[in-house]
Amino acid sequence: MPDTMRLVRQIFPDDGITDHAEAVRSELRRLGVASKLRPGMRVAIGVGSRGIAHYAEIVASLVSALRAGGAQPFIVPAMGSHAGGTAESQQALLISAGFDLGQVGAPIRSSMETVSLGRTEAGFDVRLDRSALEADALVVVNRVKPHTDFYAPVESGILKMLAIGLGKREGAAECHRAFVEDGFYPSLGAAARLILSKVNLLCGLAIVENERHETLKIEAIGASDLFDRESALLSLARSRMARIPFRRIDLLVVDEIGKDISGSGMDPNVIGRKRYIRFAAEDEYPKARFIYVRGLSASTHGNATGIGIADLIHERVYKDIDFSATNTNCLTSGTPYGAAVPMRMRDDRAALEAARAACRPGRFRIVRVRNTLALDEMWASEDALVELESGGVVEVDDERFELRYGADGDFFLGQVP
Repeated sequence: MPDTMRLVRQIFPDDGITDHAEAVRSELRRLGVASKLRPGMRVAIGVGSRGIAHYAEIVASLVSALRAGGAQPFIVPAMGSHAGGTAESQQALLISAGFDLGQVGAPIRSSMETVSLGRTEAGFDVRLDRSALEADALVVVNRVKPHTDFYAPVESGILKMLAIGLGKREGAAECHRAFVEDGFYPSLGAAARLILSKVNLLCGLAIVENERHETLKIEAIGASDLFDRESALLSLARSRMARIPFRRIDLLVVDEIGKDISGSGMDPNVIGRKRYIRFAAEDEYPKARFIYVRGLSASTHGNATGIGIADLIHERVYKDIDFSATNTNCLTSGTPYGAAVPMRMRDDRAALEAARAACRPGRFRIVRVRNTLALDEMWASEDALVELESGGVVEVDDERFELRYGADGDFFLGQVP
């Protein structure tokens, strides 16, 4: 008997920023950045690989403001070993994301060359992109959000981009080795403090997004306030993360994963596997028995980092993986299991049948999401709806659809008569 699915909508606040350019200008004025500029000043702008909403627009507004103050800004890829870990591939990724000269008004200077700034007290080498170090000043633009692997006062954001993103492949690998030895926050903090003592950081431009994946807040932060303000923004970001509103799921279907979506392809904070790679900790939700990934996002360019979190993948996912880019990324971060290939299924039908066979007879709780950023709409089976959480504003459509399969074995939804 076909599974019956219904559309589930989460109603999120529509409170995103509408004028990003003015938000950037306002924050730069508040911090007095213009007073720190001088004619001809070379300003490096660190930009990462994440799929941040309005990222190019925000950076273009920053570039415009810096140019108005007489500076000569340029963009530096700040993404560690992402995009295959080469200067050419990182520049190509930024251009494909809209960071070309014509759109943002600043050239890209992409190189994997780094300079050692010294060692932390624990003995780990701290490295920084040479172009960023040799510039007269530096600005780092990044989203502040919960990290995919760690819990700490600061997680993903400006400080992490300073220490890891601008460290390129060498610096990122060194930082991740330090995390294993001495813990994430102590190592990140030590590296960031050393970097801040060596560079002229005009500011960090921090972005917080709401549940709709829209810009909730943009804040310019001076070097002396980075730790305190980023911690406060992390709390805000955590409170505004979209979640999958089900307690227990037999099969979580994820249509696409990618580095543009999450550093781990699909955010473990969302899928309930932050602490343990193949199951949820006692206090993590949702508790998904199996996770099935159907595809890679176009913008990830074959980088399937985090695929090892899943239990099942569609055959096309395997065919689309760039193993060189994926392995480089996972080895640099010290997480080779992130590149481990799950069980390959020839099509959707095979994946669902395999998962169903391992679950309790007569009940199959399926939830399907596009990715871990797009959670305003999702599909759920009738069996799964009993696990729907009562918190938040959630609507379930009355219309029912049967999960059917095409000639290729992949599913589609047919309306129930």
